[in-house]
Amino acid sequence: MERNSRGFPQFGLSDLRRTQVLYGAVLALVLTIVGPVVGVLADVNIKGQSFGYSLAVRLSLNLLTAIATVLCLYLLIGWSRVDPTRPRDLILVGVVTGFVLLIIRVGALKAIYSREPQSSTNWIPTEASVVLIFTVLLVLVLLLVAQRERLGTAERLLADEARRALHDDSELLRARVFDHLHGTVQSELLVARIRLVDVAEEIADPEAAEALRSIAARLLRVHETQVRAFAHSVVGEGIDAGLADALAVLTVSMEDLCEVTTDISEEFIELERMTPIEICAPVQLAMYRIIEECLVNAIRHGRARNAEVRVELAGGGRRGTLIGITVSNDGAMPLAEAADGAGMRMMRVRASAYRGTVQAEVAEGRYLVRALLEWPL
Repeated sequence: MERNSRGFPQFGLSDLRRTQVLYGAVLALVLTIVGPVVGVLADVNIKGQSFGYSLAVRLSLNLLTAIATVLCLYLLIGWSRVDPTRPRDLILVGVVTGFVLLIIRVGALKAIYSREPQSSTNWIPTEASVVLIFTVLLVLVLLLVAQRERLGTAERLLADEARRALHDDSELLRARVFDHLHGTVQSELLVARIRLVDVAEEIADPEAAEALRSIAARLLRVHETQVRAFAHSVVGEGIDAGLADALAVLTVSMEDLCEVTTDISEEFIELERMTPIEICAPVQLAMYRIIEECLVNAIRHGRARNAEVRVELAGGGRRGTLIGITVSNDGAMPLAEAADGAGMRMMRVRASAYRGTVQAEVAEGRYLVRALLEWPL
């Protein structure tokens, strides 16, 4: 929002300030419609005025009040020195607005009734009471909007903390598994394999020696194709360079089990590039884990031989851009079983941390998982 040298708004307002002005305008509009009823009854029954004349005066007066309310709120709430979340500032805004409205209403009625010498000024306390009630309601509305904003901010902070806690705990466990597999388990396998080869060289029985070498070769295959691959999969290898690179590593690790093709939109890649790493890293990892879980389930339970991954922008959310993930495969896993499985529940937990959803369906003979997550701004 641009401001002039005195700090008053020139164009737009922030979301909170704009909401407060809007609610104040709605309150003024409601009173513009409802307020004339009492005034017209008093004018007709007590002052003896005609119904049409009194209705026109009251409607015009209240419409003028509504316009003045919007202008006052726009200038006061938009003023840079006013904190729209501080009760003291909002009370001051309400009092100043009420004072301005009182002056406007009294001035307008004096101008109208100056042509009626027989009219007394006993309407001034009534107008002051009307303005006082409106001021109290206006302050309450402004405070309620501010309180809702504070609660919303607190909710977002709690959600962020929960998301970070989920991310930290999950990745800490994965890091420990990686350290154990990459360090202790691989070392033990290496020692066992070398020891078997050494024993094979020492014994005289050719058949026993060959059997030991065969076991050593099998340990090497287990080391290279299973333990090592699993150790690198649990840490999301390549995620630091972006989701596309991480998925490329993931698809290579699965190429002997399932043919996986990925399609990541250029818009998403550009969004990744423009977002600071400390903001996008957690949601990137959540997306990676969801896609990984989909592929693992497709291979393990559905015996899938072909899978497709699509990542694209899916519109705007409340506080960020929506990212759509679609993973389809040719597996034969029952939809009811997949929708209630532990893997699906974990995917929904990860997505919910970013105000997202996960759904499973079968379309055109392929099993589909659709996830929607909110990319933070």
